[in-house]
Amino acid sequence: MNEQETRRPLGSNLSALVKDLVRMADLQMQLLNLDVAQFWTGARPALIVGGLSVTALLGAMPVLLLGISGALEKSAGISPESAQMIVAGIIVAAGIAAVRIACMKIGTAAGALKRSQEEFLSNLEWMRNTLHRDE
Repeated sequence: MNEQETRRPLGSNLSALVKDLVRMADLQMQLLNLDVAQFWTGARPALIVGGLSVTALLGAMPVLLLGISGALEKSAGISPESAQMIVAGIIVAAGIAAVRIACMKIGTAAGALKRSQEEFLSNLEWMRNTLHRDE
């Protein structure tokens, strides 16, 4: 057996391994692109609603506090400070609820990225097993 014949199988094996690794990396990137697109499809509405909710809450808070607390003060006969605290508590509770709902929707949309992570870890495990068979 000459030296050329012993190198050929090793070269073929390395070539096949490199081809497999490149193909796997390409498939991994395609999956990641799909998962990111799916994430943004699910997260975009929640981010928009969350951003608008926060903006609306911040912009409307002073007006609501003054208007509603004035009406509450007159109708319930309570002090201005008590009326303002009641109204502020209601607004803060509503804001927290809206932000929490938006965060839950974003978390649900991020689940699409979990698929890429699991596939990537599976591919890494395959590469470890393939490259370290002798150990």
